[in-house]
Amino acid sequence: MTKNRKKDSYSITEVGTLIEAFQTKLSVIAEQVADLSNWRFEVNERFDKIDERFDRVDIRFFGIETRLDKVEGRLGRIEDAVGSGIPDLNCRVTRLETKIKI
Repeated sequence: MTKNRKKDSYSITEVGTLIEAFQTKLSVIAEQVADLSNWRFEVNERFDKIDERFDRVDIRFFGIETRLDKVEGRLGRIEDAVGSGIPDLNCRVTRLETKIKI
């Protein structure tokens, strides 16, 4: 078939050739779509794995945060105990110093 050729009808051979070419192109497109579907499936699997990892990291972070809160609470109590004990300790040192001078 030439491009400049204009006619109102096609022969059975020409129609068959066009149909075969069309089917070939459809097959190629179908294969590409199947490849894209497989690729999409693989990407979704990878995203699922990433989501699972983020969940584990989030759980670990929460555990660490909880432990940090406990440590901060204990440090606060230690600071309070040391803070309240220093004046008492100063008093005892002063009393000892006066006893030693006597």
